[in-house]
Amino acid sequence: MTTLPDDQSTVQVSYGGETYTLKVSYTDASVKTNPDITVTGGEEGRLSAYFDASKRLQVIATGGAIDGGQISVPGNAVIAGNGDAAELFGLDTSLANPTVTLSGRSVTL
Repeated sequence: MTTLPDDQSTVQVSYGGETYTLKVSYTDASVKTNPDITVTGGEEGRLSAYFDASKRLQVIATGGAIDGGQISVPGNAVIAGNGDAAELFGLDTSLANPTVTLSGRSVTL
């Protein structure tokens, strides 16, 4: 992304049957410094998010999902305006698709 979303902008994502709201705030909103993302809704502590040094939004499912479930972005037809907000956060764009990384760890049954 070339620009970050405006201060107090939100986008909603779905994970594990729950909906989470990501809200960005800045130390200095006029120049968008030190973005901080607050995650609310769903299971507390389940998701975390931040913008990396390249202004890419990283959304992490803490602890993952045993079924390999993925984080998705409900579109405008599901949550009014959410598809548009997703584009501002770099989650959905006509120029490139978001990168999804699935990592795992071994388990003993």
